[in-house]
Amino acid sequence: MIERVRLDWRYFVYVYYDGRPGNFGVPIYVGKGSKRIGSLEHKRAYSHWRLRSSNKFLQRVLDKHRKAGVEPRIELVAIFETEVAAHALEVELIATYGRRDLRLGSLLNLTDGGEGVRGRVISDAWRKKIAVARRRGIDKYWSVAANRAKAAKRFRESWAAKSPDARASWVSKIVAALARYWSKPENKVRIAGLNKARWADASYKENTSKTISEALKHYFRTAEGLALKQHLSGLIQKGTEAGNKLMAARWTPENRKRQSDYAKRVSVKFLREAQADPKVRAKMSRAFKAWWAVPENREKRIAAIMAPEAVATRAKKHSKIMRERFKDPVLRAAFVANLKKGWTPEVIARATKARTAAIKKRWEDPTFRLMMLTAFAKGQKRHRARLLREKKKL
Repeated sequence: MIERVRLDWRYFVYVYYDGRPGNFGVPIYVGKGSKRIGSLEHKRAYSHWRLRSSNKFLQRVLDKHRKAGVEPRIELVAIFETEVAAHALEVELIATYGRRDLRLGSLLNLTDGGEGVRGRVISDAWRKKIAVARRRGIDKYWSVAANRAKAAKRFRESWAAKSPDARASWVSKIVAALARYWSKPENKVRIAGLNKARWADASYKENTSKTISEALKHYFRTAEGLALKQHLSGLIQKGTEAGNKLMAARWTPENRKRQSDYAKRVSVKFLREAQADPKVRAKMSRAFKAWWAVPENREKRIAAIMAPEAVATRAKKHSKIMRERFKDPVLRAAFVANLKKGWTPEVIARATKARTAAIKKRWEDPTFRLMMLTAFAKGQKRHRARLLREKKKL
């Protein structure tokens, strides 16, 4: 581990030493890194081992370390406030230990050090060209299934080798980086546009959906997936039972009536507010006329209205409403006065004639006739039963 030192420096030089038993302690790489003032981490010193090195020879040796189950020793040699001093020490150490490619020593460095001074100006066109080339190489690499499988295996092995504290630290860093990235609106817009463009492609959508479905099926066939599935099923069942018990306890007749009345008031209020708008009213009228123009709809509606159960329900409801209204003396007196004022002999004769014609027309309907005859027979039966009860009392 690298010691924490004072925080007023920016550049450091590090050395990798071979950790394998046969070559233990042999220097294999010298490098220079930098960090921001105030940071306590030396990411560059560990990047070759934790991530991957652009030096293929060094990467091969580090892969052999992983295969042997050992780690290289990483030493922070010196700390500087200027990059020139750090470069000078890097060049001196490489010359002292010698480069292996030149057969002068054990180092895997491919240069004499000191190059790549910070501050070099790179044009925007060149940066864009590098980004496009890098993106093309990454897409080409990840398009190969073997490469994806190899990377996934390497990540699983690396994750399994990490301690719980290292895992927590790694996850916290990823979460913080994602939070910083998604806090910028332009990133959200860019990613949303990319995702929409990808999912607009039918082949991408089909392949991705298939991949996700297969991955979930495979996961839920494993022991961990089956355990999770059972756990979720248990939670859903418990939640359903608790919800049913709660609803049964709350769904008393009083609450049910209160909920029904509230729903009626809300629906009537909403309908009235909607109909107050001429545009909405015209739209509803056009929709109903279009629906009514269909013969099947019209026949169904008429049949539903003229059904015996519907007729009896409407009559019962109308009778109840009228009884409630006639309990008010003022309303009853006004109704009787209006009847006396409006029911002249001519009006009575005309109404009687119209009612007689309506009754005759209704009696032509076999369903209505059967309903009335059944009601009459029931009434007669109740009347005879009442007479028999009265005779027994006598």
